Amino acid sequence: MVKGAWTGTSMMAKSDSVTNQWSSISDNRTDVATVVDGAKDTVGYTMTYAADSLMAVSSLMPASSAKNAPMVTNHVVGRMVDGKIVGTNTLELVSKPDSVVGRGRWVATRKP
Repeated sequence: MVKGAWTGTSMMAKSDSVTNQWSSISDNRTDVATVVDGAKDTVGYTMTYAADSLMAVSSLMPASSAKNAPMVTNHVVGRMVDGKIVGTNTLELVSKPDSVVGRGRWVATRKP
């Protein structure tokens, strides 16, 4: 069950270098609020659950903090492994659907 508060770490697909850390709140329904550490805005996700797995798509968000950064959506999949949620994500340009900006992986642990 993924209901509750989680903290996560994101990395590039083929690297152990951390790209960001984040916190997420799930009500175990369809909407999740996520905020990257140090960011001002919360990003909303629409979730789908199936057994021990999840799929999610973010609301529109800028690809980076740079001025005039292109808008992207984050497509996420994950599953429970040893009490953690592990998964992958793909950032896609809003202006060119199916145009991949980046791929990553992530792990989240439940907040105490």
